[in-house]
Amino acid sequence: WKGAIDTGAGLSGKAASLGVYALSSEPGTSFSEIWDESGGLSLNIADAGAIYDMFSGGLYQEGKIDENSLKLRSKIRNGLTGTGINLNITSSGVSTSFGSGSDIGLMNNLYNLENGLSTRSWAKEKAASLGENGDAFKTQPGIRVYETFW
Repeated sequence: WKGAIDTGAGLSGKAASLGVYALSSEPGTSFSEIWDESGGLSLNIADAGAIYDMFSGGLYQEGKIDENSLKLRSKIRNGLTGTGINLNITSSGVSTSFGSGSDIGLMNNLYNLENGLSTRSWAKEKAASLGENGDAFKTQPGIRVYETFW
């Protein structure tokens, strides 16, 4: 659920920022002026970290999560996350840029949501298939990352 929570938090933060700009602006200031003064909205629509994670494979070894692979992928992904193609929305139109610093990492958040739900599903199926050994599976290194799903 982290992806959905992060997207909601980003939108809430932007709404709060707009509110601050609206309250500090002169009476009669138009919404488009307030919008531009606050910087508009920037969405990262092609996140390098999420793209790397999608195509890097090798997380599952022999039916379980490979802890070393998980650590390495997380380190590389975290270094790349936030960099990518940003969609910038202002009152004068829409533009794109490459870099970091977007208001909302939309692609990364959606990828986190999908990845968490699919991994949760896999882990629950695996634990169920192990019967009595399912509890041992839930506590193995790498799976503890998803312990909130149990």
